[in-house]
Amino acid sequence: MKHYLIAGNSTAGLAAVRALRQHDPRAKITVVSAERHLPYSRVLLTHLIAGHVDAGQLALVEPSFFEQPGLELLAGRQVVQVDPKAKTVTLDDAVTLPYDKLLLATGAGPVIPAGFSTGYPQVTGLRTLEDAALISRHAAAGAKIAVVGGGPVGVKLACALREAGASPELIVSSPRLLSRVADDEAAAMVRRHMSQCGIRIRTTTVIVHLEQSRDGGALITLSDGTSLPCRLVVFCKGVRPHTSMLGGLQPPGAALRVDRWMRTSFEDIYAAGDVAETYEISSRSFCTAATWPHAVEQGRVAAMNMAGLAMAYRGSLNRNAMDILGLPFISIGLVKAPSRGGYDLRIQRNGNSYRKLVYRRGRLVGIQLIGDVREAGFRQAQIRRAAARDIEIESTMCCEEEKHE
Repeated sequence: MKHYLIAGNSTAGLAAVRALRQHDPRAKITVVSAERHLPYSRVLLTHLIAGHVDAGQLALVEPSFFEQPGLELLAGRQVVQVDPKAKTVTLDDAVTLPYDKLLLATGAGPVIPAGFSTGYPQVTGLRTLEDAALISRHAAAGAKIAVVGGGPVGVKLACALREAGASPELIVSSPRLLSRVADDEAAAMVRRHMSQCGIRIRTTTVIVHLEQSRDGGALITLSDGTSLPCRLVVFCKGVRPHTSMLGGLQPPGAALRVDRWMRTSFEDIYAAGDVAETYEISSRSFCTAATWPHAVEQGRVAAMNMAGLAMAYRGSLNRNAMDILGLPFISIGLVKAPSRGGYDLRIQRNGNSYRKLVYRRGRLVGIQLIGDVREAGFRQAQIRRAAARDIEIESTMCCEEEKHE
């Protein structure tokens, strides 16, 4: 009887458990979770803060889920060391567990600058239910909250805080919002809309000093010399994959690159979710694809291969979808095309709507929609079909070259 060990109990880990239980029902499955909660939707944390859902609606399974025979949940425990040669893991309470196949689905944590990461109860990120609860308490009181980072998470959090009645200030180090997922025109439209909705946005600005104020809040000093009092500072400037359990076998904070079968470079160790670096089909490069659908698919594919049923991951596709205080925004694939390389841009503007299609040698590789987003699903499928054809052609060419060598 095989023993599968899964480190991580969020989306990817849960998808793996379900697939393993379906395809290898006799196996023993041990899930190690750093959190004491049952699996919950991290995607809905900003909705929780905004007041659209309550905590009970975030749960992904019933408590009885982990009462299945052969399935064990070790909640509130962490894998602190992995020994690939011995095929064992060590937990934070010094317990050692053997495994036949190991899935690392440990996710990632918020990047908080070293000078602000300890000793400041007014500083947090947004990754866990506890983080969201802390932010919600201050938001409900209508407090001023500084959100650091102008990416999708920072934008969504600022909007959620505004809906909850708080006064968010968005502090962005780059010259514009959404610098990685939107072009200049789309970013300007988003900023204008957010400003009209009462969100203060400061670009080309960073926090240079933070101190606790007498009332228990924080007083931050910005690079432009502004002093800003607030109740809470939330850093939304990227994440760092949890891979410390591999010690010197893996560079600190680096994601685990996996192949099409979600295998890492370590024998019988797989990775899925925010901790995994996968092939992204529009940019043709490796990156982490931190979205819910990708995590589910990666966890399932990893589990299938752990169980001996060969299944290839079809590749990730960068995708960001948000409702920005009533303004729909979707970005899929490669939306910021290089100046060279045979790219063709097709842009349409109509009032508060913006539509941009990016083609590479006649094939769709990216789309950006603001306002009217009804064609997003169709275009996403189109991008995937085009990428699949390109990969098939490239594979055929490689095979032909090998024949002539």
